[in-house]
Amino acid sequence: MTPVFEEDPEGTGILAGVRARLGDDYFRRRIATEEFRDAEFRRILTTKGTYLKIHYIRPVERAILWCLGLWGRGRGELLGTVVRENTVLLGDSLPRAFDGFRILHLTDLHIDIDPRLVQSISRAVSKIDYDICVMTGDYRSMTIGPIDGTLALMRALRPALRGEVLAVLGNHDPLGLVPGLEEAGFSILLNEARVLRRGADALCFAGVDDPVVFGTDDLEKALSAAPPGAAKIVLSHSPRLCAEAGRAGASLLLCGHTHGGQICLPGGRMLFGNEGMPRCFLKGAWRRGSLHGYTSAGCGASGLPCRLNCPAEVVLHTLRREAWHLSR
Repeated sequence: MTPVFEEDPEGTGILAGVRARLGDDYFRRRIATEEFRDAEFRRILTTKGTYLKIHYIRPVERAILWCLGLWGRGRGELLGTVVRENTVLLGDSLPRAFDGFRILHLTDLHIDIDPRLVQSISRAVSKIDYDICVMTGDYRSMTIGPIDGTLALMRALRPALRGEVLAVLGNHDPLGLVPGLEEAGFSILLNEARVLRRGADALCFAGVDDPVVFGTDDLEKALSAAPPGAAKIVLSHSPRLCAEAGRAGASLLLCGHTHGGQICLPGGRMLFGNEGMPRCFLKGAWRRGSLHGYTSAGCGASGLPCRLNCPAEVVLHTLRREAWHLSR
């Protein structure tokens, strides 16, 4: 199937609604970047070396892991999704009605890198009790090309996720995915928000578009829908918005993108980071001033369909006002 952006580059057909929601400037920037990536991928010699990386470097990396006897273990860590639990103590910034609220967090599925990820993720979430599910981007493996396979696998995953699923796009996700994902039952936030209410109390989920490659994030716009007194939770593909989210009065930032390193040293120590930030922000729970954050290692894998000393994960976040609940 031809990518949607090639069928509807001006956003007058299937992407008309997406263009209206994202805005003309950001829509055109995203489409231009998608077209550039598609062209860059087909050139052998480029400044980013994408072609050489995919066709030469990654096969060598795979061969090295195989020779070291680590390939099978790495495949097992990819397909053996674990459940992490994280308690977030928000104090008075969390309305009382949402004390104990549980958020299931999935990110970086890259679900078409191995179709069996649908089953492994479904098994992991099947026994978890939660109030809402959020997803923070990168649903497909490649950054260019057809999207049909990704959409088919996401449709297969959706029945395993109960209730509403709020999601944002990552740097691997073209705008053409949005109509299909929303038709499948995922609520995509394009610098938009969803406000949950329990009586007079409110919880605002503000989802920003990808800040990594496309640079089409607009946190101010996303948070503009937050009612007074609501706790603000930001969904972003990357942790790089932590300073901005803190200044905006957000209580919690949920993100991914880093894969937790994916191929790590024993003990989970990252070999390389893909964000120019201190490593404390690149994996697990962190805090910056009054802002709490969690950077998930993700459910899938990028480049190589394996993980090492960094198993695939889904995360269950429990929001609390006070620490005394933990000793009950």
